[in-house]
Amino acid sequence: MYSAFLVENDIEHVDSIFNQFLIDNFDEICPASGVIIYEDGKVKCSVHVDGNEGEEDEEPGDEVPWL
Repeated sequence: MYSAFLVENDIEHVDSIFNQFLIDNFDEICPASGVIIYEDGKVKCSVHVDGNEGEEDEEPGDEVPWL
């Protein structure tokens, strides 16, 4: 949404604009109270670093198959 906001308004990213965008559009972004930043064209969370937090690539073994 933030990237679309920047394009729509024809503005460049500035931390103060990003912070105001978060305040205006979201009550809570990270349920773990992580710090949200915009870096390298992506919104990132200090707690959920790579977006794969808690996901594992292990085989399910004798468990019920998962999709």
